[in-house]
Amino acid sequence: MAGFSGFREIKESMQSDGKFWHASFRKVVSNATVAGVWCDLSYSPGNPPANFYATEPLVSATLSPAKGIDNGGNVSPDRKFVKKLFVYSQSTGFQSSTLMLCDYLLYYPFIDGDDTAPQTFTNSVSLPRSTDGKGVRAMLVSQGSYNGGVTFQIEYTNQDGTPGRLSPLVTTNTAALAATVVNSGTHVGGSGPFVPMQGGDTGIRSVESITFASPNGGILSLVLVKPIFEIGIEEVTASLNTPSQLENFYDQMNGNVIEDGAYLNFICLPNASLSAGILSGMLVTTWR
Repeated sequence: MAGFSGFREIKESMQSDGKFWHASFRKVVSNATVAGVWCDLSYSPGNPPANFYATEPLVSATLSPAKGIDNGGNVSPDRKFVKKLFVYSQSTGFQSSTLMLCDYLLYYPFIDGDDTAPQTFTNSVSLPRSTDGKGVRAMLVSQGSYNGGVTFQIEYTNQDGTPGRLSPLVTTNTAALAATVVNSGTHVGGSGPFVPMQGGDTGIRSVESITFASPNGGILSLVLVKPIFEIGIEEVTASLNTPSQLENFYDQMNGNVIEDGAYLNFICLPNASLSAGILSGMLVTTWR
C-alpha cells in the first residue's frame, strides 16, 4: 500500500485498526566518546543489547531485528513509519547532541587497520532491505583502539549497480576509542557520519574492498546503514529530565519507511564524553 495520504488516515490506522507500536529503549554507554566525532551506540549495552560486529572477518553479515530497537515486527504489504520519537538523558555529554536512528543493513567486520594492501570483502549476503542501494551509506566503526590520522578509500557498487566506484580519500580521526565512527570529525580530511561517495552517486549496494594508505592501527567494521530519523537533545539537567520529542507527519514530514526485518539503533554526535551516560526514550511506529 502507499502509506498515509492525510492526518485522518493516521488516526484511523492507529485508533480503529490498531496499527501502531510503542517500544522503549535504554542504552548505557560503555565507551568514552569525543565531542564532534560520531559514535555507534549499538556498541553499548542495555535495551537493546550490545552489538560488537563479531562474525567472520571481511565477510558480509547482517544483524537480527530482535537484537535492535523493537519497531513492531513485519507489516507487509503495509508500509511502516516513525510516528513519534522521544529521548532524554541526565548525562551532560548528551546535551546539544544529535541522534540519528538508522537501519543497520550489512557490515564487513575485523578489517585490519595496519594492512595497507587492498582488503577484499566477500559478499556472502547482500543487502536484505533497501536492496536498490538508494540512500544507503557506509560508516567505518572501530572495534577497539587505533591510532588514526591516515587516509583510506573504499571501492563499492553504487545504487545503479555500477561496480568499481571509488570514494574520495578520507582521513581517519585520532579519537582512538572503540565504537567511534573513524571517518567522522572536524579534522582536515574528515567527513560527517558517512564515507563520501563518488560524484553523482546516491547510495551503495555493496562494498568490494578498503585500502589504507598507511597503518591506521586497530580493527574496524565497515557498516552499511539507511538513515531513518534524526533528533537532537537540547537540555540535560541532573534534577529534571526534559525529553526531546518529534512527531513525524507534524514536525518533520519524514517519509522514510521502516522495512520488514529492520535492525534499528542510533549513531550519535556527542557534545562530550558519553562514558557511563544513559540514554532513554520511546519509539512509536504506525503503518498502513
